[in-house]
Amino acid sequence: PLALEQAVRNLVENAIQYSGAGCEITIKIGDQGPIDVIDRGPGIPAARRDRIFERFVSADRKSTGAGLGLSIVGRTVEAHGGTIEVEDTPGGGATFKMSFPTQNEMND
Repeated sequence: PLALEQAVRNLVENAIQYSGAGCEITIKIGDQGPIDVIDRGPGIPAARRDRIFERFVSADRKSTGAGLGLSIVGRTVEAHGGTIEVEDTPGGGATFKMSFPTQNEMND
């Protein structure tokens, strides 16, 4: 649970850092465990999305971060048998979607 909490925290901190002042950030938790972190910032260009979960890669070349936050998120989600993807938020921004297997799927 602590690792998943840290993963959500990393996504929220990234959203705060890249969205700018006054941008809305939403966290949605679904009935079967999916977790979405939605921001209204500039979004992530489609051409960069395939590498953002790699270590030392940043979506923003001007970033002062080490490029580890999203890598940690990706590894944490993977270690829990889940998947993570990023897509455009309707109206602007980025939506990170973490999905995990349900108890029934794990027992199959």
